[in-house]
Amino acid sequence: MKVSTKISRWVAGRAIVVIGIYFVGCFVMYRVPASSEIEFFEGKILYQLNETIETNRQVFEELLMQNQKLRLKNNSLWYVSTSDHAKLWPENPLKMYKKGYTMQVRLKAQKLLFGGYSRAEIVTYKKLDEKPTVWK
Repeated sequence: MKVSTKISRWVAGRAIVVIGIYFVGCFVMYRVPASSEIEFFEGKILYQLNETIETNRQVFEELLMQNQKLRLKNNSLWYVSTSDHAKLWPENPLKMYKKGYTMQVRLKAQKLLFGGYSRAEIVTYKKLDEKPTVWK
């Protein structure tokens, strides 16, 4: 009984240390800016219905930090807060397609020390009278 208790405590202790190191490493990689310069990006929203978690950044942003993915046409993947995401997805994109409107947004973000951009923030957004691009 004592041996199994010691082994389980040792394993649990090591697991906590590994998870802690992972969290700190991700925080440094995805939150430390390279400079204080802010860049702006503008585009129409690309609505992708089914998204899977494929990268380390996606695990960090979506599961740990509770941020959401945002795709712009002809641009890369961005992460925004859940409240900002709700502004840009007012309803199901298929309903938006039937109603004939989409959203355009202007974002601001900083370059990160290890590459990529920080979590984006909405500067402005507006509704456009055209059909959205919806992917499954």
